[in-house]
Amino acid sequence: MAGGVLTAQIIGTAQVWLATRALFDKTGALAAAGYLTVPNAATRPMLLSFKTALVGGLFFTLTIGALLVAATVSLVYLGRLTTLPDRLKRTLTGLIFGAGIVLPNLSGLNVGATLHMAAVPAVVWFFLRRSTAAPGWPQMAVRGVPLVIIGVLLVTMAGGDIFITVRDRLLLINPIGRMINDTYYRYTPAAVAVIEPLRQKLMRVCRMEPAEATVLPESLARVLTAQDYLPVKNARRLDVALRVAAGGRLTFVSESGASFETRVSQLTAHPAETLAAVSDAFDHQRMFRKQLLWGLVLGFPTLLYGLIFLGLETLFKSWFSTPAAVKVAALLMCAAGLVMVLSLRPYAVPDGRAGLGAALNSDSGRRRVAALRKIGEKGMDLSAFDVYADGVTSPLIAERYWTASALAAG
Repeated sequence: MAGGVLTAQIIGTAQVWLATRALFDKTGALAAAGYLTVPNAATRPMLLSFKTALVGGLFFTLTIGALLVAATVSLVYLGRLTTLPDRLKRTLTGLIFGAGIVLPNLSGLNVGATLHMAAVPAVVWFFLRRSTAAPGWPQMAVRGVPLVIIGVLLVTMAGGDIFITVRDRLLLINPIGRMINDTYYRYTPAAVAVIEPLRQKLMRVCRMEPAEATVLPESLARVLTAQDYLPVKNARRLDVALRVAAGGRLTFVSESGASFETRVSQLTAHPAETLAAVSDAFDHQRMFRKQLLWGLVLGFPTLLYGLIFLGLETLFKSWFSTPAAVKVAALLMCAAGLVMVLSLRPYAVPDGRAGLGAALNSDSGRRRVAALRKIGEKGMDLSAFDVYADGVTSPLIAERYWTASALAAG
């Protein structure tokens, strides 16, 4: 497993390294042209740091890397336990991973995704091919049942956005969790630069092609600038190039060479819709983002569970036989998972103003946060509650976050 994780980390680091350098060049060109940029001049040098690429690469390691490692290990062990002919096993395995390689390339060549899909399973298989035989079905079931139980309970009991709930109730209540949370928000934007479509970028660098031949018509430049497509004549790296031809024909060209044709009149009449279509046409990361999401939802929890279970099993083998050690580890994982899921249960608060006001006055931080979330969801005016200002200075990060969110929503 370590080899697969390391392979994913190397590929992810390279992806982020290249993406952050492109972003550095683009924001530099925008700043030189007089635009305010994000990241700004003070934080732009961070884009060139190897630490940024390394930590940003962890996003891919813990999502798609974890998913591919877990899937490959599972398929290898299942293959050893089944009695299907070897040729059929190899065919089915090839179809599964072949589909994983083909899907992210359906909307355009995606080198990074292809490397992940091809290299990570290959490395894991290489190290597993001479490993000891897989445990029998009973032990496999004992190892897997706690994971299924925890997953079902988490989905059915946590409620709402599980990721936000985990952040608020597990990460932000302890120093290690806060460090993980801070690292995530500091470095994940670098990873996002690899996969985000045009429509989700804060600013897009564009220019006329050929750059020395002409400039954007003023009316067209105003439309593009209003949609944060910022014309920069001398930019070395572009998000899109524009070509205006006779008859008002307008062609957008991406960095990869893909093109999208429309008319100037269409862009000026419906700029948001037209540029959304441009973004969709140039988005070759769409399927890879879905694979990353599956990695975050399934791959990372499965890999983390497997590593913890393996550690407990190894520890208990010092006192028990292997079957007994597996059972004790499974019981502990079930108990730990139940405690975690119970801590993530949504806190019920009344819908009425009086009930929400009482919850905001509660001594329980969880109850106050639940009230703030509900006030924000309903779009109520938080300032109408007497104690709303206390949330701004609360020592609880989640309470400050949801106070700001509720104030913005109301």
